[in-house]
Amino acid sequence: MNDHWFLAIRAWRHGFLARRLVVAQGLTDAFAWAAKAPDVSTHGTLNLPRIAKTVNRVVRYGMPRGTCLIRSLVLLRILSEAGCAASLRIGIRLVNSQALAAHAWVEIDGIPVNDRPDIATDFHVVPLDEALNSRIVLAI
Repeated sequence: MNDHWFLAIRAWRHGFLARRLVVAQGLTDAFAWAAKAPDVSTHGTLNLPRIAKTVNRVVRYGMPRGTCLIRSLVLLRILSEAGCAASLRIGIRLVNSQALAAHAWVEIDGIPVNDRPDIATDFHVVPLDEALNSRIVLAI
């Protein structure tokens, strides 16, 4: 089996686990699962665009409710397993005077991996410790 299909299967399996963790145990436990500390940073040897594209497609189209949060948790987990130090970012923005929108993405060295390069300009990035400790109800 080639590496692309192996990655797709891992992303699909991790997607269901990430969603179950977020729903059953909350974002803090899901983040702890996804962000296991890598021993060394190896992102220079990884094909980051290919990995991110595969994860985005598999989670978005291959499973129900494949939200940006689930896609980002899965990507964070896969990169962590590969020894790559990456960061989860959660941002919010005011859509109209009565509604907030939230978005999640993964960054390496301040550069988004699974989203467009200027995504942070559209959202106010919430410090991760605040996002993890908030009482925000996640609609996934």
